[in-house]
Amino acid sequence: PSHQVGLYVDYAKYFNLKKGRNISLGLKAGLNYFDINLMNMVMYEYDPFIAADPRNQTLLPNFGLGVFYFTDDFYIGASVPKLLRNTIRNRENIILGKEERHIFLTTGYVFTIDDPFWKLKASMMTRLVNGSPASLELSATAILYDRLWFGLTYRFGDAIAAHARVQVNKNLQIGYSYDLNNSRLRYYNTGSHEIFISYDFVVKGQKILSPRYFL
Repeated sequence: PSHQVGLYVDYAKYFNLKKGRNISLGLKAGLNYFDINLMNMVMYEYDPFIAADPRNQTLLPNFGLGVFYFTDDFYIGASVPKLLRNTIRNRENIILGKEERHIFLTTGYVFTIDDPFWKLKASMMTRLVNGSPASLELSATAILYDRLWFGLTYRFGDAIAAHARVQVNKNLQIGYSYDLNNSRLRYYNTGSHEIFISYDFVVKGQKILSPRYFL
């Protein structure tokens, strides 16, 4: 019975340090629109609570922060996309839900096996949130001639995914991934598909770094 729409703007400032080291500081700001319509639920008998307050619509602003350190072959980062723990209430001021802070930690390294033939990118991400077990995700990606990427991702207790992408040129990337659930939910779904297209617009006179292993 709930529907959510979000609109956020992200801004990152890069600082070039010595010897190929870089650090980026990010800021996110925006809002979420929540629409909780209990009348969309299938009811087998009359519920006076739903009849008294069938719909709740709320607009919740929020902001987040992040930091990202990287070199040519290594990166590490941390972020909190939503810092405010906004509360969703009904007309009687009863709490219906709350936006919890999610903390993301990530790191990775690119191993050059046989340059320029192939490289191996190993990465890890963990998600922390109050009231839920930590989520850990490991990924390994083979990179051929800096153009063809393919690999596997394992999310402990949740899913395994296969992914691939092609660096068409310096600006354009096309990719696909398939996510197969390996928890008890696997009996109720057949996985999910994702197709993405990424294009970098470059202002005349600017240079673009290609390939980009982390950005």
